[in-house]
Amino acid sequence: MYDQLARQDFSRARRRAFWQKLRNWFTGKDNDLLPLDEVRQNIPIEGPHYRGLKTIPIEKIVGSAGRYHEFNRAFLPMQDHTEDRWVNIGRAHYQDVTLPPIEVYKMGEVYFVKDGNHRVSVAHDRGQAFMDAFVTEIDIPVSLTTETRRADLQLKRETALFLDQTGLHRLHPEAGIELTLPGEYERLLEHIQTHQYYLSKNAAREVPMETAVQSWYATVYQPLLSEIQRQNLPAQFPNLSGTDLYLLVSEYQWLLREAYADEGDRQRAIEKFTEALNAISPDAEQSGLELTRKLKHAIWIDDIILAQERANFVQSTGLDIPITLPGKYEKILKHINDHRWYLGIEQERPIPWLEAVASWRDNLFTPLTEIIREQEVITYFPGRTEADLYIWLIDHKSQLSEQLGWEIAPEIAIMDLIGKNENPQVPEASRTLSGRRGPIFSDILVAIGHEPGSWIALDQAILIAQRNHSRIHGLHVIPASDFAADQEHAHLTREFERRCTAADISGKLAIENGSISRKIAERARWADLIALKLDHPPASTGLQKLSSGIREVLRRCGRPVLAIPGKPASLQRMLLAYDASPKADEALYLAAGLLTQWEGMSLAVLTIDEKNAPAAESQTLAREFLASHQLAAEYLVAEPPTGPAILEIAKSRKSDLILIGGYGAAPIREIVFGSTVDYVLQKSKIPVLIST
Repeated sequence: MYDQLARQDFSRARRRAFWQKLRNWFTGKDNDLLPLDEVRQNIPIEGPHYRGLKTIPIEKIVGSAGRYHEFNRAFLPMQDHTEDRWVNIGRAHYQDVTLPPIEVYKMGEVYFVKDGNHRVSVAHDRGQAFMDAFVTEIDIPVSLTTETRRADLQLKRETALFLDQTGLHRLHPEAGIELTLPGEYERLLEHIQTHQYYLSKNAAREVPMETAVQSWYATVYQPLLSEIQRQNLPAQFPNLSGTDLYLLVSEYQWLLREAYADEGDRQRAIEKFTEALNAISPDAEQSGLELTRKLKHAIWIDDIILAQERANFVQSTGLDIPITLPGKYEKILKHINDHRWYLGIEQERPIPWLEAVASWRDNLFTPLTEIIREQEVITYFPGRTEADLYIWLIDHKSQLSEQLGWEIAPEIAIMDLIGKNENPQVPEASRTLSGRRGPIFSDILVAIGHEPGSWIALDQAILIAQRNHSRIHGLHVIPASDFAADQEHAHLTREFERRCTAADISGKLAIENGSISRKIAERARWADLIALKLDHPPASTGLQKLSSGIREVLRRCGRPVLAIPGKPASLQRMLLAYDASPKADEALYLAAGLLTQWEGMSLAVLTIDEKNAPAAESQTLAREFLASHQLAAEYLVAEPPTGPAILEIAKSRKSDLILIGGYGAAPIREIVFGSTVDYVLQKSKIPVLIST
């Protein structure tokens, strides 16, 4: 009877094994026992240690030393030839015969049967939870659990190799570092080796691997893993281990930092991250998309990047410079490295790192932040620091210089940066150069043509630059219909640089194609003064006035224009034509600036006694303004017409510069009634400075 019952149990167990095999074939699930030999081939072992007789949970028996092919993971019989032995043990159970304990190896959390596979199978079939076993424990550096399958052994091998290379299982047994993503341990090892490289570089000696591992675990891995856990990512992605999430978030951090350093955007970093994730594990596409969406809006990652970069920067330089933008500390380190290189070339010696840091701070960073502070630029960028603005300023200045072909002053770059800020609180006055410090004409734009006479404008600009410590920016415009040879342009460039070098003036020539007057007007915003040879003054009659190139420059440029009709002048005796109009006021302010900065210059203020604008009233305003700035001037009154009066006084006083306000009336009114500016430009033999 007991024999028949046992055979019926075996038949049911075989049928269950068959249906499980069929189901697993459809689902692709691995339900095999773990072969002990394969585990030992893939995972380094230590021991064994005999632990004696123990009562063990049957559910944790997942492998066999020799009969793994005769049973499945539930220890259901897979082959008919095991029937007799299986039935004998089953009958013994029905007869309450006590069987000897089985023998097992323990590895990690699970057990492998050395002797007693059929006893385990029968106990499983009867729903038995525990059984006695003689246990021999084998130490392994990785974890084996009831979830481990044969397909996982290769990954366990990679884990073991990684732990052997790093010693993490000895240094931090609690770490539990384990990846489920295939082939990624090499990348994890690169993290530690990179950390070791920077530790060695900072210490100026080779840091041992063990020291690097402990430092990486304490300062890189554990803080990021703690933040990942705080953000509840493990619960949201249960199919990924903590180490998986560390590696993926680190990868995303690196891509973000690279994007920030290269002025890229987050979207490109996200796209690269998605590509990398799909390459690692195409089967985890849905998890990858969910993780990408989660990280896309994770501001905490930016905070981590910033904290890490700041700590590295402080350690490298000894400077604690607050920055609010991730990826920018690397830019500052590059600035310091570039400064170190140029310093070495200049001094013809190797420059120690910390010496370069101090020189950069004293000669570049501090002067620029002082300008930023004086201009109160920080008020236009709430929440940012002076160091943020320093980085923006350097980058913006470099972009402008490359775009224009000139070296741009920091003050100009600052004001342009403010102008590009979309903050509506920025006052319009701050979008001009009125707040700049230093020489009144720091940057002079000079128009250069092919005609020999056009060099007169450069000669005049050089006289001003020598007096004013200015930079000269030449501009040669090629009309659209002009196909002049490249060598001719090269000749202009060489001659321009030769003249500037001979005068010990910083100067560079840019060449553009298009409308001459429009190109001058476009570049005027980067200069304080436009100097040009007055070869074509405005026409004297009709609509031809409106087509004048000089008129278009004056209307568009927004900067003072110095028109030179003949030979360059020393600009010592200035005549200001003043009628108290808004444009004349601008000319008055410019005259005051020149008197303040140009030693030896004299000023005469000419007012015209007209019915609608009595000379006395205008003269009083000019006197009061100049007196308030402790500036002296000679005051003259003349009868209309204004244009001839200006030229006559200038000639009689031997003035070498006429200063006049720009166009104030509507163009059609100037056509009908005439323009003083046009008349002076048509008739003057000396330079005319028009404040536009």
